[in-house]
Amino acid sequence: HPDEALPSTGVGLDRERELSSIFVATPVYGTRSSAVLRRDTQGRIDFSEQTWEENGVAGGAVCITL
Repeated sequence: HPDEALPSTGVGLDRERELSSIFVATPVYGTRSSAVLRRDTQGRIDFSEQTWEENGVAGGAVCITL
């Protein structure tokens, strides 16, 4: 996000920039999982989740259809 759109939470501008991404991968902090919930036109629901290891490497994944 542009600097003027970032919140002022007290962690500093550089950290706010790192954390504003949809996917965070820093040496000390990062996204641990991503999930998607989808519903099709017949009412079926799919849930998918991907876990992430250190440095943004994909870990385990699960997909469930309800």
